[in-house]
This record gives sequence, structure tokens and C-alpha cells, in this order.
Amino acid sequence: MQKKIKKLVLTVFAFATAIAAQAQDSETKVNLNVILKPVRSLTVNHTAVDLEYKTAEDYKNGVSQTIDNGLSITNIGGGFRLYAKTNTSDLQKRAGSGAGSISGERVTVGIVGNPARSVSSMANGNGAELLHGDKSVVGQSYGLVYQAAGNDEYVNAAGRDLTRFTVEVTYTLVTD
Repeated sequence: MQKKIKKLVLTVFAFATAIAAQAQDSETKVNLNVILKPVRSLTVNHTAVDLEYKTAEDYKNGVSQTIDNGLSITNIGGGFRLYAKTNTSDLQKRAGSGAGSISGERVTVGIVGNPARSVSSMANGNGAELLHGDKSVVGQSYGLVYQAAGNDEYVNAAGRDLTRFTVEVTYTLVTD
């Protein structure tokens, strides 16, 4: 009987040792993933721009305003295009006694260092392309230039009092 107990104890010990040895050699794998999602954001840093004709020289030479850091773009995930769109090709009178509208052909918007686009060209389709980037950018600031015609273009549109003409410009950032 002692031999049976001894044999049983040795068997249990051998089995326990095998399990312990197996537990020490166990391994588990984990997949570590890095997930990159595209990010798009456009911030326009102003809500209105006033191009004011105050003198005869302004009517002769035109007026402009540059807004440094006028907009900020984050586009992660490739290239992008920035469009400016208007709801009409002309600027409509909002106040005053002058003409009912002025042509948007000689009122322009542009990114500093890039060609400006006329308000008239922004009224079609997606609008006018102001900027094309071929790679990702993060928080990149761009200056905007707004300009209205000289050469006495609007002399006859002015009224007896201050006349305000307005058009709404919508900026859109799209993936290239």
C-alpha cells in the first residue's frame, strides 16, 4: 500500500510540475494599433470687412484691407483646396440712397501671395478656388486681402448719404 501511495504522490507531483512548467512558458499576444484619422478645420478670424471710400483718392486708386492671420487651416490626411463662394455676383445695397447694386467684377478676395478672385467669379458652382495645398497642415495661418476697384468705378453709385453694399462670402475647405 505504501508503494501505491508513493507512486500516487510521485504521479501527482510530476503532473503538478508539468502544469507549473507549462504555466511559466505561456504567452499571449496583443495587437497595438496606431489609428490615424483625417482632421479638417477652418477658422475665419473676422466677421466683417469694411472697404471704405473716404476721399477722392480712394475712388481714383481703389481701397483694400489686408487681414494678417485672417484664417487658419488644419488639414491632416493629404492635400486640400480652399474655396470662397458668394450668394450673388453683385454687391447689394443694404443702406443709403445710392445705386441698388454694384458689380462684383472688380471687388476681389485673395490669400496673401496668391491671385485674388472677383466676387462675380465666386457666385458659380463651388465658388472660386483661393488656395491649393498638396500636403497636410496643422494650424496654418493665412492672410486675406480684400480689395475694391479704383478708376472712379463707383463714383456714380454713391448716394447723397453713406451707401453700403454687401455680399456674404462663405469659405469652404475640402479634401483634395
